[in-house]
Amino acid sequence: MRISSVADHSLRFPWRLALLFAIIIMLIGTLDGRITFSVVHGNPAKNPLYLTPPIWPADWFFGLIWSIIYPCLGVATALIWQRRHMQTIRRAMICFVVLVVMTLLFLPLSIVVQGNPLGLLLMDICGLLLSLLLAWIYRRVAPLALWWLAPLLVWMPATLLLKIWYWFLNISVTH
Repeated sequence: MRISSVADHSLRFPWRLALLFAIIIMLIGTLDGRITFSVVHGNPAKNPLYLTPPIWPADWFFGLIWSIIYPCLGVATALIWQRRHMQTIRRAMICFVVLVVMTLLFLPLSIVVQGNPLGLLLMDICGLLLSLLLAWIYRRVAPLALWWLAPLLVWMPATLLLKIWYWFLNISVTH
């Protein structure tokens, strides 16, 4: 005989909520990218004064990567939000908001630093640290959420390595 409880039902995978969070975060990220690219007519992180690594991805690749990361981040956050009645999720939500704001500010800040390799490197270091903090907090609240953060946790170190390479190629220009 199976005894069903409210807790059993509340811990089912929240497909509708996950879809809603994924769509909202994807729309916010897409809008940010479209506005920035339309204002500067291209990628503000690229500056012709600086050398780029030979394996620097095309602009469309960054869009493709973030179109995977944003919805996955939304699903992970929905899993956290689902547990708001059972435990405190304040730290997780604060970290999420800070990461999203930092992500949304990356392209506008790229305009401010004019694609300077050191500026982009520092922004990516902050992004990686925030991503790792978010993963640690999310895992403590809902371990399944960590798997949905996998694209972010793979991309952030990869892009940081690219920015380190970019900076090394341009050390003489940035000093």
